[in-house]
Amino acid sequence: MNQAKPTNSSSDSAEQAKSIPLPTKRKSRGVAILFAVLIGWCLLLATGLFQTQASTDIRRPLIMVLTMGTFLGVWALALRSRRHQKQVSATSSEE
Repeated sequence: MNQAKPTNSSSDSAEQAKSIPLPTKRKSRGVAILFAVLIGWCLLLATGLFQTQASTDIRRPLIMVLTMGTFLGVWALALRSRRHQKQVSATSSEE
C-alpha cells in the first residue's frame, strides 16, 4: 500500500531557500580586500594630484575619486547581479 505524502508548498519553498548555495565568505572577503586596496590607491593618487606644484586645483583629485567610485559601483552592481542570477537559476533548476 503506497500512501502519498501530502505536500506542503510553504515548507518545500523554505527548504529550497535553505539549499540555495550562497557565496563563500572567502570570496566575499577577497573582493572586500580588493575594493579596500583600490580605494586606498585612488586616495593616494588623488593626494598626489592635489599636491603637485603645477596645480592645486581641487577638481583634479575630485575627478579621480569620482571616476574610481563609479568604477567600483558598477563593478559591485555587476557582482550583485551575477550572484542574484546564480540564485535564480539554482532555484529554477531544483523545481
